[in-house]
Amino acid sequence: MKSFVRYIALVLFLLVAQVSIAQTMYVIIFAVTDDIKLGNAFSGNAKKFENFIDNVRASTGNDIVIEKFTSSDAIGKNVDDILNEIAKYVGNDDTVLFLYSGHGAHNDGDPDPFPTMCLTGSGSNRDYVKLSDIEKRLAAMKPRLHIVLSECCNMTPSGRERDLLRVESADYDFIDDYDASAFNKLFFEDTGRIQFTSS
Repeated sequence: MKSFVRYIALVLFLLVAQVSIAQTMYVIIFAVTDDIKLGNAFSGNAKKFENFIDNVRASTGNDIVIEKFTSSDAIGKNVDDILNEIAKYVGNDDTVLFLYSGHGAHNDGDPDPFPTMCLTGSGSNRDYVKLSDIEKRLAAMKPRLHIVLSECCNMTPSGRERDLLRVESADYDFIDDYDASAFNKLFFEDTGRIQFTSS
């Protein structure tokens, strides 16, 4: 019943957004928060990102739809369902952003530089979805801009990291001073695609 109510609420929200606002940013967040070792970290990072998006909304005044899936809701079926639903409403002046925070993996010999999401579950019961497949599905919606961000491992079973994407960086945090003009330019004016992963 809870899932049905949530689904109806999403449909109504999307319909209102589509009728009243010509330009919308759709944000989809998946976080594996029930993991015993790293669930709290995944949850915290997803919350920070959600707060960041709230600041983008507040500083730009633009319409942003956020759908967040955590714990037992962070499964492959819900990835498929939410992408199918949002695809019905995305226009060619909209932005779609997908964020994943959780475990990741990479098959030996796979030339794809980006990782596979290891969604909620354990061992063979996990749902595995390639982030490059997410990017292709967003591109098929033909938005003005689509973004795929992932915070997960990108290591093969043999322990080899993807060299092409290996970049060392210092720790980060979100700043308190926001530039509304920069947010508008990136999220509501720029075109194309962005795909980025880190761990």
